[in-house]
Amino acid sequence: MGGLAAARLSVAASELELLAGGARSGADAAAAYAEVLSSLEDAARGLGAERGAWIGANGPVLPPEFEALLGRLEKSDLLGPNLRADILDLAQRRYDEAGVGARSLDSVIGRLLEQAPNGGARLAPAAEQLRRTLAVWMARRFMKTDDTGALAMPAVGAGWDRAALDSIPPLVEDYLLFDAKDLPQAPAMLRTSMRAAAQHQLRQGVERILARALAGSPAAGGVDRAGGLAQLRASAHALRTAFPVLAETMQSFRQIGLTTSADTIRDTVARQANAVLAQADRLLEGDQLYRPDAHALDVWVDGPLVPHLLFGQTTPAGLALYLGNARQEVTVLARDIAAPVVEILERSVMGAGTGSGAAAKWARIIAELDKYDGGRPNSSLAQLEKFVTVESAAVDAAGCQNLGAIDGVPDDFFRSRLAELKQWIATRCVLAADARVYDAYVDMAASFNEMLAGRFPFAAAAVAGEEADPAAVRAFYERFDARSAFVLEGLRRGERFGTAGREALRFVETMERARPLLIAAVTPDQSGGLALDPAFRVNRGREAGGSDIIEWKLATPNGSLSSMLPRTPLRWYPGDKLSVTLRWAKDGTVLPVSGVGAGASVDGPSLRFDYDGPWALFALASRQAAPQRDRRPGPDTEPLLLFEATASGPVKEAAAAAPMPIAPAVQAVLQPVVKPNVRVFMTLAVKRTVLADGKPPREEKVAVPALPAQAPPLAPVGSMRRMPGLAGWPAPSGAVAPADRAFFDLGTPPSQSPMLRPAAQRFP
Repeated sequence: MGGLAAARLSVAASELELLAGGARSGADAAAAYAEVLSSLEDAARGLGAERGAWIGANGPVLPPEFEALLGRLEKSDLLGPNLRADILDLAQRRYDEAGVGARSLDSVIGRLLEQAPNGGARLAPAAEQLRRTLAVWMARRFMKTDDTGALAMPAVGAGWDRAALDSIPPLVEDYLLFDAKDLPQAPAMLRTSMRAAAQHQLRQGVERILARALAGSPAAGGVDRAGGLAQLRASAHALRTAFPVLAETMQSFRQIGLTTSADTIRDTVARQANAVLAQADRLLEGDQLYRPDAHALDVWVDGPLVPHLLFGQTTPAGLALYLGNARQEVTVLARDIAAPVVEILERSVMGAGTGSGAAAKWARIIAELDKYDGGRPNSSLAQLEKFVTVESAAVDAAGCQNLGAIDGVPDDFFRSRLAELKQWIATRCVLAADARVYDAYVDMAASFNEMLAGRFPFAAAAVAGEEADPAAVRAFYERFDARSAFVLEGLRRGERFGTAGREALRFVETMERARPLLIAAVTPDQSGGLALDPAFRVNRGREAGGSDIIEWKLATPNGSLSSMLPRTPLRWYPGDKLSVTLRWAKDGTVLPVSGVGAGASVDGPSLRFDYDGPWALFALASRQAAPQRDRRPGPDTEPLLLFEATASGPVKEAAAAAPMPIAPAVQAVLQPVVKPNVRVFMTLAVKRTVLADGKPPREEKVAVPALPAQAPPLAPVGSMRRMPGLAGWPAPSGAVAPADRAFFDLGTPPSQSPMLRPAAQRFP
């Protein structure tokens, strides 16, 4: 038994050396101190049981009565004088075998053994004091981390277990008593490791309690619609109830230096709080409050908005009830659930940055509700309700000028809803405008295709069979003028129409440019008719045989313009014939043989091109239009006309007009075809007479564009259903999720259908 005591003291000495040197930390330090206490207690019991019969501080010691016995035996003839030496030698060997030398019983706190008054051994005072200190320490509550049987597992859905949390403050108080009373009695070189071991045990015990207290928290999972509000309210209440204990624990941990553990508790609380707010936010967003009815916006094409129809209600009273219900729902979520949680996140013990975006959002909602309840007009909720009930009624689909600024604030739920609502209305205004543009263009195109398309000059001259009626042109422009500016602006702005929109825009722009020409061409009074101002023999770089022509002449029944005579005004009126004459020298070496195109005839040295009918001027511009390769770069403000003919004799060609060489085999095939060898150009400026009250008439140049043969089709964009007005809207259909009223205690008159609509009937 004495050998066991010595071995245990040797273990204690080794552990104390490691602890003092910092080689043990955390759980290892706590276990090491438990081993030291166990060793010291085992040694004390062993030394007490053997009464120290032979163990001394520096070697074996024989008690006085045993010494007297040895003296009598030493005188015995049987045992002899060598008996004392043999017994002392045996005791020394036993002492050495037990490993209890002077060096092994020394430690960082001093010698662990001393000689008792009876000559035996006992624990030295330093060892005995350490044993008592460790015994008191190890008996403290915060050191008993495995004693968790008293903590019952909370029921699922119960949230924080306050009974479990209430066991944390006594542990912290117990640690503080240890730090104040027990630790100062320990040797100085051991205090740091003892404090670290004690804090580890305290931290471990608190963490175990928190883990059990958090079990079953509803905020850790989803909130179903059937019981979500009740669960969420219970979760928020449990967090609010638990927070005082958690805050006290965080403060105590920071005071004793356990900052990391305090931050861990803080992060746990923040996660739970933000989870509650996130669930509340999902409930709020799930009901799509203050968002318009999709069908109402979808059919709004013209006229002012009707507020109650915009939100799917049949009457203004229904809209008022809807707004009241929405406000009550937000208030319940904000006051009962979000407010206590936001208050927790704003406490100083939580520090900065623990709140999420949802926390900032709910804090702003609470502030705006306070403003609203206080009757302050700058409340964003008041501004939202004012827009919904009053200002939206002043918004007209024709322009949406009364929408005002569309600026949202990220953390302001009500202002963001107002911005979204305005943006949806503005987007629908654009779609409605596109719908009106589409309708106007379709009517315009239908009129053109019905009255003018395929009739000259709205058809190629070579294939024209029927000519357009001037009265039909006037009738078309009466309808065109009423909506052309609106259609042009809409097609230029409406990128949604795509390629078809660009084709339609080109058609409308062409008819707009051609309007002065066409109206003058079909107006029989003095304001009608067109002044003609030709420029003969232009584009000489592309001509052939132009130098052989000695005279050009443009003629109408009212007169003519010649390249040889002084120029006099020439006017063409609807129905007048037109002719262009080219004359060669009658005694020259080159004479015309034939002209290219309908209406060409040769009379000696002259070649005449005739154009008749009500659209003679347009026939001239259409038949003689020069190909693109011959036109000069830049805008075609004046049409470039090409006249081709075959002439006899040597014809001088410009280099640019020389034909490309043809292979002999191809030439043999084309031999019967006589190629024109005369190509000459002229331009024709056309002017109309503008009459203004009190002012003399003036001439204004007009464009002579190539006229379209047909109005291109335009496909509708998005949802463009036409409705005569909001009065024709059908009432919204579908029942309301009953959970809405069960959750928020929303009232509904018996005669009023439920106001809050299912999410499927609202905007996403």
